[in-house]
Amino acid sequence: VVHLLKTVRLLRLLRLLQKLDRYSQYSAVVLTMLMSMFALLAHWMACIWFVIGCQEMKAPHPVNWDIGWLHQLRKRLEASGSANSSVSHCGPPLRSAYITSLYFTLSSITSVGFGNVSANTDSEKIFSICAMLIGALMHAVVFGNVTAIIQRMYSRRSLYLTRTKDLKEFIRIHRLPQPLKQRMLEYFQTTWSVNNGIDTNELLKDFPDELRADVTMHLNKEMLQLPLFEAASRGCLRSLSLNVKTTFCAPGEYLIRQGDALQAFCFVLSGSMEVLKDGTVLAILG
Repeated sequence: VVHLLKTVRLLRLLRLLQKLDRYSQYSAVVLTMLMSMFALLAHWMACIWFVIGCQEMKAPHPVNWDIGWLHQLRKRLEASGSANSSVSHCGPPLRSAYITSLYFTLSSITSVGFGNVSANTDSEKIFSICAMLIGALMHAVVFGNVTAIIQRMYSRRSLYLTRTKDLKEFIRIHRLPQPLKQRMLEYFQTTWSVNNGIDTNELLKDFPDELRADVTMHLNKEMLQLPLFEAASRGCLRSLSLNVKTTFCAPGEYLIRQGDALQAFCFVLSGSMEVLKDGTVLAILG
């Protein structure tokens, strides 16, 4: 009864899982949790397998005692001369018995076993059947989630490679000259290194204007704190922030050329830019 009351401590595991749920967006944490649960289940099943072996050896039926897996393990250890110390009340050393139990349960729930540790009695066979069924379920749940998590961890890298391939295919189809090709590739790599392929405007388009205004106010707070906007009201700043578009320029690119129609005001938030006339640098901004 005392040992059964101790199982109430397992409720702590549920509380721990609830606390870890807040970190479920981190793939590494979820992966660690799944593998830990798998290892814990294997440990519990190994303990049950060991108890079954002990009960078979203590049974009054000599047939079951002789063919149980613990008896077979003890015979192999005695034959190899490695069963001369720390012998447990169930036959072989406790360390060897636990390692063998864990090996059997892991091989049963991950595959069909290898036959070097096998179920011989009815009780052992029933347990093996249950282990195989649990193993099939674990494969569907745990390893299916592990595969999805690993794919999600590398999804951003996969998207980068896909877009790079599409860009190169576009350049090849339209036979762009080498200088233009180089500029496009450099711009793509520069913008990806800054925003990791996330389009802020595309991401926020499904949110209500009130929330979008708060987010864009935060994103553009450095620009909105310029002396130019000191007299502007908060409502004006919120309206302006909704129309701000962040762009990135690769080194050597032109932001605007002489004679182009001016369609927007540009603010340099990071880096610097040169003002050129006939190839001569007139000023450096930034």
